[in-house]
Amino acid sequence: MRPCDESTIIGAGATRHEGERRMQPEINVNLATIIVCVVAAMPVGFLWFGPLFGKAWARHMGLERMEESGDAAMGKSMALYALGSLLIATVLAHNIEAW
Repeated sequence: MRPCDESTIIGAGATRHEGERRMQPEINVNLATIIVCVVAAMPVGFLWFGPLFGKAWARHMGLERMEESGDAAMGKSMALYALGSLLIATVLAHNIEAW
């Protein structure tokens, strides 16, 4: 593997002037859209794991005979779900903007 020199990085025919800095691409992401996606994911998740496929999901996960966890566990689960949705929406928004 050969080392990477300046001409390889900026192109074979290109030259860099003294003091010129390389710019990173500017990625503009609409934060309101990300928040809307996170808020929309909550009722979709409720429907998916509740009335639509809740019983089949619980059966396949082996959760049929579990006792109720309580409000604290439910709050923690919802917070983790919202955090995961926020992360997924942010990564997807950056990927869409970058491509």
